[in-house]
Amino acid sequence: MQEGRQLRAVIEVELASDVLEIHSLVVAPEFFRKGIAGQLLQHVFSLGDFEKTLVETASKNKPAILLYEKHGFKEIKRWTPEHGIEKVAMLRA
Repeated sequence: MQEGRQLRAVIEVELASDVLEIHSLVVAPEFFRKGIAGQLLQHVFSLGDFEKTLVETASKNKPAILLYEKHGFKEIKRWTPEHGIEKVAMLRA
Protein backbone atom coordinates (compact mmCIF):
# COMPACT_ATOMS: atom_id res chain seq x y z
CA MET A 1 0.00 0.00 0.00
CA GLN A 2 1.24 3.48 -0.70
CA GLU A 3 0.56 6.90 0.79
CA GLY A 4 1.67 9.46 -1.72
CA ARG A 5 4.92 8.01 -2.99
CA GLN A 6 6.05 6.36 0.25
CA LEU A 7 5.69 2.60 0.49
CA ARG A 8 3.94 1.70 3.77
CA ALA A 9 3.73 -2.10 3.66
CA VAL A 10 4.27 -5.22 1.57
CA ILE A 11 2.77 -8.70 1.78
CA GLU A 12 4.15 -11.68 -0.12
CA VAL A 13 1.86 -14.70 -0.57
CA GLU A 14 1.76 -17.94 -2.51
CA LEU A 15 -1.30 -20.00 -3.36
CA ALA A 16 -0.69 -23.74 -3.58
CA SER A 17 -3.96 -25.57 -4.31
CA ASP A 18 -6.40 -24.34 -1.61
CA VAL A 19 -3.62 -23.37 0.82
CA LEU A 20 -2.49 -19.76 1.03
CA GLU A 21 1.01 -19.28 2.43
CA ILE A 22 2.08 -15.90 3.76
CA HIS A 23 5.82 -15.66 3.14
CA SER A 24 6.33 -12.09 4.30
CA LEU A 25 4.39 -9.19 5.80
CA VAL A 26 6.39 -6.04 6.47
CA VAL A 27 5.25 -2.57 7.56
CA ALA A 28 7.55 0.46 7.51
CA PRO A 29 8.34 1.44 11.13
CA GLU A 30 6.83 4.92 10.82
CA PHE A 31 3.49 3.25 10.01
CA PHE A 32 3.43 0.73 12.90
CA ARG A 33 0.21 0.51 14.96
CA LYS A 34 -2.02 2.04 12.26
CA GLY A 35 -3.84 -1.15 11.24
CA ILE A 36 -2.07 -1.51 7.91
CA ALA A 37 -0.98 -5.13 8.44
CA GLY A 38 -4.54 -6.11 9.35
CA GLN A 39 -5.86 -4.33 6.26
CA LEU A 40 -3.41 -6.24 4.07
CA LEU A 41 -4.45 -9.55 5.63
CA GLN A 42 -8.15 -8.74 5.13
CA HIS A 43 -7.50 -7.81 1.51
CA VAL A 44 -5.66 -11.08 0.84
CA PHE A 45 -8.41 -13.10 2.57
CA SER A 46 -11.01 -11.38 0.35
CA LEU A 47 -9.29 -12.61 -2.82
CA GLY A 48 -10.50 -16.18 -2.49
CA ASP A 49 -11.94 -18.94 -0.38
CA PHE A 50 -8.83 -20.64 0.95
CA GLU A 51 -9.11 -23.94 2.81
CA LYS A 52 -6.11 -23.01 4.97
CA THR A 53 -3.73 -20.11 5.44
CA LEU A 54 -0.23 -20.69 6.86
CA VAL A 55 2.33 -18.26 8.25
CA GLU A 56 5.62 -18.51 10.14
CA THR A 57 7.30 -15.91 12.33
CA ALA A 58 9.86 -15.64 15.10
CA SER A 59 8.42 -16.84 18.40
CA LYS A 60 9.64 -13.60 20.04
CA ASN A 61 7.75 -11.44 17.53
CA LYS A 62 4.81 -10.85 19.87
CA PRO A 63 3.17 -8.08 17.76
CA ALA A 64 3.05 -10.41 14.74
CA ILE A 65 1.72 -13.33 16.78
CA LEU A 66 -1.01 -11.14 18.29
CA LEU A 67 -1.93 -9.84 14.82
CA TYR A 68 -2.27 -13.34 13.40
CA GLU A 69 -4.24 -14.56 16.44
CA LYS A 70 -6.60 -11.58 16.04
CA HIS A 71 -7.24 -12.79 12.48
CA GLY A 72 -8.02 -16.37 13.46
CA PHE A 73 -4.62 -18.07 13.33
CA LYS A 74 -3.66 -20.75 15.87
CA GLU A 75 -0.18 -21.95 16.71
CA ILE A 76 0.53 -25.40 15.29
CA LYS A 77 4.30 -25.84 15.67
CA ARG A 78 7.48 -24.43 17.26
CA TRP A 79 11.02 -25.27 16.27
CA THR A 80 14.54 -23.83 16.24
CA PRO A 81 16.31 -23.90 12.87
CA GLU A 82 20.10 -23.97 12.53
CA HIS A 83 20.37 -20.18 12.77
CA GLY A 84 19.11 -20.44 16.37
CA ILE A 85 16.04 -18.17 16.25
CA GLU A 86 12.96 -20.07 17.47
CA LYS A 87 10.07 -19.96 15.01
CA VAL A 88 6.36 -20.55 15.28
CA ALA A 89 4.02 -21.79 12.54
CA MET A 90 0.40 -20.66 12.62
CA LEU A 91 -2.66 -21.89 10.76
CA ARG A 92 -5.99 -20.28 9.88
CA ALA A 93 -8.51 -22.90 8.80
